[in-house]
Amino acid sequence: MIIYMAETIFLILLLLVVYGFARGSASLAPWVPTKKRDYVRVALLLDELTPKKFIDIGCGTAGQLIYHAKNKPDIHFTGIEIGLPLFIIAWLRSKISGCRNIHIIYGDLFNCSLVEYDMIYVYGYPRSIKKRLSEKILKELKSGSYLVSYVFQFHELKLWRTDRPDQNSLPLFIYKF
Repeated sequence: MIIYMAETIFLILLLLVVYGFARGSASLAPWVPTKKRDYVRVALLLDELTPKKFIDIGCGTAGQLIYHAKNKPDIHFTGIEIGLPLFIIAWLRSKISGCRNIHIIYGDLFNCSLVEYDMIYVYGYPRSIKKRLSEKILKELKSGSYLVSYVFQFHELKLWRTDRPDQNSLPLFIYKF
């Protein structure tokens, strides 16, 4: 009886994990984290553009958010993640980090307002950053806000500049509103 219950609980947990990863992969992109060496480039943008509120759409395990929250205590960092397993990891890591300027949200970005943020960071695949996300960004970003897209360009939006120090670096596409 106990073995049967343990197997059932294990299968339920396994299904939740698979569902969580599948749900996340079906939204913006499967989980592919920003390269750690590129955290520094984003940090330089934070210094230059001086946002007060930063959101990472599809924050994964919150590695980038924690890095910046530790180094930029005057900026409030938010991460939103739709994949339940990644959200749980991100939430736990943010709590363990001790950073008071970081908040992790479980949910779909299309049910979340971006109005309060002055820097939005996204690493989404081209098929997922097309029309729907572009429309949301155009509708909700206030004047003076920035969108930073890692690797993939939003062709529907007017590019402000590209940060790519060399051919071995992945591009940061920066849009100013």
